[in-house]
Amino acid sequence: RRSVLLADRFMTRFIKIGGIGVIAAVLGIFIFILGQILPLFGRARVFPMSQAETGSVDARILGADEWGERPFVVDADGRLTFFDFETGRSQSRSMLEWLGAGDDARCTAFFMTKGGRSCFWGQMTAGF
Repeated sequence: RRSVLLADRFMTRFIKIGGIGVIAAVLGIFIFILGQILPLFGRARVFPMSQAETGSVDARILGADEWGERPFVVDADGRLTFFDFETGRSQSRSMLEWLGAGDDARCTAFFMTKGGRSCFWGQMTAGF
């Protein structure tokens, strides 16, 4: 029958075009992934985004929060200074003052939530 032959010919071409489309899609995915990982094999480029005066002569620790929004510096006296590049302001206090601990406390762990609303600190004790 003629209708069967036409349907068979149509399906043959449809399947070939579909197969070529799948191969092209997989090849496109590979090219995209290659484009994403290729820079990993190049040289790193670092450039300053902003700058702030720390005011600390003897900085011992330099870091930033988990989101990279508030860098901080800890000097030899245990003063912790946070910088806010959006406002250009900084806040500086002793570590234990930040944590609300007494003068005899010794901080061994510290965590501050993103909004700075909650602070958690820990102290190592004998016997753990």
